[in-house]
Amino acid sequence: TAPTQPISVTLAAQPPLSLVAGTTTSITANVANDSANAGVKWTVTCGTSACGSFNPAQTASGAATTYTAPTTVPTGNTVTVTATSVTDTTKSATATITITAPVVPIAVTLAAQPPTSLAVNAATSITANVANDSANAGVKWTVTCGTSVCGSFNPVQTASGAATFFMAPSAVPTGNTVTVTATSVTDSTKSASAT
Repeated sequence: TAPTQPISVTLAAQPPLSLVAGTTTSITANVANDSANAGVKWTVTCGTSACGSFNPAQTASGAATTYTAPTTVPTGNTVTVTATSVTDTTKSATATITITAPVVPIAVTLAAQPPTSLAVNAATSITANVANDSANAGVKWTVTCGTSVCGSFNPVQTASGAATFFMAPSAVPTGNTVTVTATSVTDSTKSASAT
């Protein structure tokens, strides 16, 4: 008879190198030479007590489990996921995943609402605050209205929390209103406006 081949465990595909805290990924392990076809048990270790979880915690060879990363970044920033043969617990396969903090989107708000009305050629101070901007790039100021001349800003770009002065146009624009907008320099999809 042929000699019995030892059980071996391999990951079907390498899990992602990094995962955002609180998110999930699918992981699959293959078990070779297991006459009992008992599959694997999944475990995870890290530098803290909360390292994430598996659902299900035991799978057949070739069947996927869903790994949920911990909700906070663990000590050392990494977790080690392990698939261990149920039949022979000395056989396993591991992978290390770096857990990263979720990216909080940039948010732009006006520090205070500008005046609801302004005389032609008059000026007012406007301030915008930018949250979660690691570049601290501030905002660019723009103004739109129903005519070509809508007023101007000085300066046209400010740091978060720094004031700009808006000068009203010299004539009442079509529609009698202007819309002032502060747009994040780092993420131009984030802005705050007032009429």
